[in-house]
Amino acid sequence: MIDIFKVKKILAKELGVEPSKIGDKDSFCEDLKMDSKQVARLIARVESELKIKFEYTKEYVARANTVEILAYLVKIESDNQIKLDDSVLENETN
Repeated sequence: MIDIFKVKKILAKELGVEPSKIGDKDSFCEDLKMDSKQVARLIARVESELKIKFEYTKEYVARANTVEILAYLVKIESDNQIKLDDSVLENETN
């Protein structure tokens, strides 16, 4: 299960601040003063560090504008990828 704190830790590394300084509802652009390149790097870093690939929610990721929304999309992706992995294993055993 991915929690919002993991996303905050990755974001904190990207911004060079403590995770406690980042609010759940903070907007990347307005509150955290990130530009589009920084947001793109953040998304790539989230995928890399959490070992997920935004496939199911790809169209929404570009519009994710808060920490809370990105964490929610990460949860959806990780849940869907676990289900996909389970179905692959079931097919291999049959």
